[in-house]
Amino acid sequence: MPELAQEFMREMATRRSQTSADALPKRLRPLWSWLEEVGLDFSTIYKKQLATFPEWLASKYLTSRNSPPSQTTQRNILQAVKLWFAWLEENGHRNDNPASILEKPKTPPQKETEVLHPLIEDYLTFLCLKKREGTAKIAREALRRFEYWCVDNNYNLLVVTKKDIESHLVYLVTEYRTPAGKPLARTTVGQRLANIKSWYQWLEQRDHVMVNPAAQVNIRVPRSRLVVKEYLTQQEAIALIHTQVGLVEESAITKNIVWAKRLRNLTAISLALATGRRVGGLENMLITNLDCDRHELRVEREKGRTGRVLPVAEWAMEVVKEYIKDARPLLLPKNSTDLWLFPNSAGTEPLSYGGFKNFLAELLQTTIEKNEDLIDLAKKTITWHSLRVSFATLLFSNDCPIRTVNELMLHRSLSTTAKYTPIPIEDMRSIFRTAHPRA
Repeated sequence: MPELAQEFMREMATRRSQTSADALPKRLRPLWSWLEEVGLDFSTIYKKQLATFPEWLASKYLTSRNSPPSQTTQRNILQAVKLWFAWLEENGHRNDNPASILEKPKTPPQKETEVLHPLIEDYLTFLCLKKREGTAKIAREALRRFEYWCVDNNYNLLVVTKKDIESHLVYLVTEYRTPAGKPLARTTVGQRLANIKSWYQWLEQRDHVMVNPAAQVNIRVPRSRLVVKEYLTQQEAIALIHTQVGLVEESAITKNIVWAKRLRNLTAISLALATGRRVGGLENMLITNLDCDRHELRVEREKGRTGRVLPVAEWAMEVVKEYIKDARPLLLPKNSTDLWLFPNSAGTEPLSYGGFKNFLAELLQTTIEKNEDLIDLAKKTITWHSLRVSFATLLFSNDCPIRTVNELMLHRSLSTTAKYTPIPIEDMRSIFRTAHPRA
């Protein structure tokens, strides 16, 4: 990144820019790569040369996941490039703005809303009324694919047999491919079968079918004894929080929209590590769910189960208090009555899973860059569920009884909690030597 770009980033952090200052380094990275590849310089490039950048971006550039950028990503990158060259002209580093000719990629026309079988739509509505929106979203994809397969093979959804459903599973395993061209994982096939079973069970209870044809269909999915998720050590968790605190302090003087977003992100990270809540729980969390005076969090419903009142660490609740008092109002429209704890940029909806995912990825990258001693962190794949696993693992490693961890995680059984709390071989060896009479 050019040194001049760092000055640009600092100035953008003090503005309420259309392009978030936090995302600018990532969005300008393709420009630096392209300039290096074609041997050009941002201070001397002219319009005709820059006009070839969008084509290169769409056809040759690959994201960190080794996939072409989406239309939305391309628009964001081009917006950042235009902002960068406009700033250069504004501050006398160029006499013109070559990016003025850049146009946003045309958004493809939206497909008409898919109309599924009326009984499928009724079932999805039923799930939403039960406050199981996440389950409804997954079930929609499974049932949509099943309905398409039935139509292609001239099957009636309400008169299919066990053999027909088994044929559908064979299709999912042998022929079906994801948009990325990969076969479905065995666990995903099992999940889709579970959604089909649940739908037919719902139909049977309401007398739409005589029997559930999927009831006797099974697929053996090996169960893991551990949750296959990498998690943070205590040192890594502290570094993650301190890095976000540093970002908040950088913009604390102006206390603008950038500062409000950074404090919102710090609050989300703090609650995730201090309470072990799922990202879905954070998305739907309301300010009325928190009792700042008693340091408590009320989980009304999660994964189809009624929740309970849980304690919150005092340090995390202090962050929540400051966020609710000073930062959250900046993210909401005037006179807004919305109760979402974490509103999105527009302030009209809760922050989406994509929003949570993006800022965590950026924070992890910044943490790795500022903490070179955290060698293992750079090798890990950390997600929001990893923070939940970190919460359980840190509690258990600090001698918290597994029954208490079970209650704090809102698990139905101890066997589920046990998957989150593996016992290291060193600890087993130490306990064995102490407890065994002939060790």
